[in-house]
Amino acid sequence: PIELEKNNVDSSSVASGRKAYLHWCILMIHGSDLSSGNEVLQYEPPAPPIHSGLHRYFFLLFKHTSNMTAVQLHDTLQLCSQRNNFPYAHWAKIMGFGDPVGVNGFYSGWEVDY
Repeated sequence: PIELEKNNVDSSSVASGRKAYLHWCILMIHGSDLSSGNEVLQYEPPAPPIHSGLHRYFFLLFKHTSNMTAVQLHDTLQLCSQRNNFPYAHWAKIMGFGDPVGVNGFYSGWEVDY
């Protein structure tokens, strides 16, 4: 199974020393069909505050080597409830993830900022 998450690494919470803002999380995706997974956090489109500069958004894919345990599911649901200040490194550790198997990113911002 595959896990997908989208985050904003330039949110105001990151600038103040906190963690990334979580925009989306889907667990237990089979193959390349996103609808086969469990969406634990609905997609939230990019919406950086005006005059906050460019924001970097990343989609990260992680591969599970085994099925998620009940404890991992419970912890993930608890952590995903924290869109703002999402503790990405802690989550990756409790899930047993290594490096992402896929990464894609983009910038978003207000034209008046540049």
